[in-house]
Amino acid sequence: LINAYGKAGLWEQAMDLVDGIGRGGLEPDLITRNAAISACERSRQWERALTLLLLRPPPFFAGGPPDELSYNTALGACSKAAHWRATLGVVSAMRSGSLQPDLVAYGVVTDACERA
Repeated sequence: LINAYGKAGLWEQAMDLVDGIGRGGLEPDLITRNAAISACERSRQWERALTLLLLRPPPFFAGGPPDELSYNTALGACSKAAHWRATLGVVSAMRSGSLQPDLVAYGVVTDACERA
């Protein structure tokens, strides 16, 4: 359902659903996190994507820390909004989280810099 909201550009409803899962006593998993970040990316809600990525750690999200997909999707949200500085911050956070940025990540950062 979160993916469907994201594809329809209904990021607010996607976020409401994620929040409702948390309020219901359940812990959204990594798949839920990534779907919510993707919904924000599609609607150019880069700040909300970063909030989901960096400011809602476990126990709000079960299943451990963000993965490469989480970071790359948040990078895409920042890039689409031409926030190149935010993309550099995400890459830094990725490294701090013991993940190595891949070619996708560097490509997105380059795209963000070109858009600025």
